[in-house]
Amino acid sequence: MKRSKLLIGIGIVIASVLVSEICYWRHMADVIELNYYDIFHQLSGKRFNPNYTVIVTLDDETLLSHKNEPLVFWSPYFAKTIKKLRECGAAAIGIDFQFAVSAESWLDKLEIPESNMSISYDISMRTELNKGKVLLTGTMVKNSDGENNILLPVIDYIYSLPNGPKDIGLTNFYNDEDGVVRRFLGNITGLSEPPNLGFSYLLATQLKTEKPDVINYEKENTCKLMHIRFVGPPSTIPHISMNRFLKAGVLDPGLTKDEVNMIKNKIVIIAGSFSGSYDIHLTPYRGGNRMSGAELHANIVETILSGKFPEHVNGFCRMFWLIILITAGTFLFFKFSPLKSFIINIFLCFIACLAAYLLFQYNYIIPAASMQVGLSLAFISTLGFRLTGGEKEQQRIKQVLTPYISDALLTNVLSKASLPNLGGELYSVTVLISDIRSFTTISEKLNPQDVVELLNTYFTRVCEPIMKNDGMVDKFMGDAIMAIFGAPLSDPNHADKAIKSALEIKNIAYDFQKWIDNKLSQTGLPPFRIGIGLHSGEVVMANIGSKKRMSYTAIGDVVNTASRLESMSKTLGWNIVASEETLSLVKGGVLTGAVEEITPRGRSGKIKAYEVVGYSERHASDKQLMDL
Repeated sequence: MKRSKLLIGIGIVIASVLVSEICYWRHMADVIELNYYDIFHQLSGKRFNPNYTVIVTLDDETLLSHKNEPLVFWSPYFAKTIKKLRECGAAAIGIDFQFAVSAESWLDKLEIPESNMSISYDISMRTELNKGKVLLTGTMVKNSDGENNILLPVIDYIYSLPNGPKDIGLTNFYNDEDGVVRRFLGNITGLSEPPNLGFSYLLATQLKTEKPDVINYEKENTCKLMHIRFVGPPSTIPHISMNRFLKAGVLDPGLTKDEVNMIKNKIVIIAGSFSGSYDIHLTPYRGGNRMSGAELHANIVETILSGKFPEHVNGFCRMFWLIILITAGTFLFFKFSPLKSFIINIFLCFIACLAAYLLFQYNYIIPAASMQVGLSLAFISTLGFRLTGGEKEQQRIKQVLTPYISDALLTNVLSKASLPNLGGELYSVTVLISDIRSFTTISEKLNPQDVVELLNTYFTRVCEPIMKNDGMVDKFMGDAIMAIFGAPLSDPNHADKAIKSALEIKNIAYDFQKWIDNKLSQTGLPPFRIGIGLHSGEVVMANIGSKKRMSYTAIGDVVNTASRLESMSKTLGWNIVASEETLSLVKGGVLTGAVEEITPRGRSGKIKAYEVVGYSERHASDKQLMDL
């Protein structure tokens, strides 16, 4: 049975691991995996301090300070902000604003007489762009035919950039199937001609001479989807209102010392965040608090410059953890009850999640959902085997034997490779039958309730030595008890254990007189005495009875002979009568009294019967053994 269960357990582990791997590689549990990944972000909150980026926001405060001025005419304000940022020591500036139309083109259409504004209005902006370290944005869009096109800034701004189209980054984000931004591409178009690179990536490369990791990323991964290492939830990246720069004078930056230090040597992203702005995106932080495009770009820049990219653990580590988890689960599912196994399965699924969360803190990604699928399959498979296979037979045998034997013996029986055959099996046993003498007289002097209490109390005490010595309480027959030693678990020491039990029962019977004297002294009962018969030999152990009621018991001449010996104990005047067959099997030392050759009623031929008066674990002398 053990070997069979082991093989089945190994099969369950292998099948569960394979299903988990199929689930992982075919992305069958990705919806749950992504939800776990998002929950890990939410639980972590702010993960670290941003080191490389600051956002300058064109917010409601800024718009209110310049009411009635259309954004198309804001190029001087952008130029002023860029200039102040340079003065504060910004390393690079990215303007996340789509300059699809210029003020000069609008003024040119108005044809204002005696005005050169149509050629000079944007000059401050073009001047700042030409100084370098400023990036503009474009967006890849699809036309009505489904073809990709790139929406670029106005041509004058492109010509003003020192590197032309190479200083334009695309603002498109990569969305997973659920619309959430978790990963990014360095090369948005997949082409080699600019503008082809992401706005975030271009910003990060402004510091590539100081950050070798950026060079490695540029060479190897620009066309590969990489996970964003988010700094934290929305608003974690430092924000400064653009209005602070516009209010400042020529010599006074209008910023605090801390704000200047915040900008120094940082990449600054200028972006709109006013009411009605639609540049917001779903991120792992979900909820109603979406993340602006500028914050997403900043998080990508932080990821690239830190050189720490969240990545999947290698296949060997994933498989090792999966096998350990499912093997442990399968072992425990076999060991404990279905309810406890269900609780264990939930606990192990939690452990899979906890391990994934802890690894997430170190920028490693390991699947949790696919492992939970494997664990649940192992639990269901184990439960199915237990309910329909070998354990079902174990449960049936356990149900049959529980009333007869001790828990320890039952555990030993169920742990054996082969279980007892309830349909009939031959065993070498010793049968013990004990009867209360003068019970008819006792019962006549007591009311029914007292009789029941006397028997229940006595049998409770008598069963203890029988079960302690691995005996099986076969049945209660009125005032008699029948016990079997050597079944349902074969035991070469069954005769020794039967002798020891008989002697303990005799002592219990003498002590029981005290209980009677205390409880029933007024009834004038005869002294409480018992007789015990012991005989050894082969019997058939089987489940006997009708379909509605069965009893696991012994059948054979050994039972009848033990009963006859018990009956003759009163005639012989002995408490314990044991046959020669029983004493010949005893391995310890038996102290005997009288010896008689008797002819039991209903049996031909004589047998040698001995009075048993004591037992020693050591072999006794010849005189003590009475010629055995």
